[in-house]
Amino acid sequence: MVKPEERHWLSSIRTSGSYAGLGWQIGGTLVMPVLIGMGLDWWLGTTPWLLLGGALMGVIGIFALLFRVNAEMSAASRRKGAVKPPPNAPENGP
Repeated sequence: MVKPEERHWLSSIRTSGSYAGLGWQIGGTLVMPVLIGMGLDWWLGTTPWLLLGGALMGVIGIFALLFRVNAEMSAASRRKGAVKPPPNAPENGP
């Protein structure tokens, strides 16, 4: 049987693991389009336009990723009852 203090430690490990995974997702979301843009620029000779386009796509991807993660975390905390919506907020979203 797991002791209460071990349960707290295990939940901390699970939480930190999800944040580490988020860091890798953010890094990959920015780096991959930039590398693809660099490769296409080298191949097509359009330096630096596709690199800049890849960087822009990466930044847009990061904002979309953070928006999705925020929505998932908000929904999870509402299910747990940690965050209650304001009294005049609709029950099932906007």
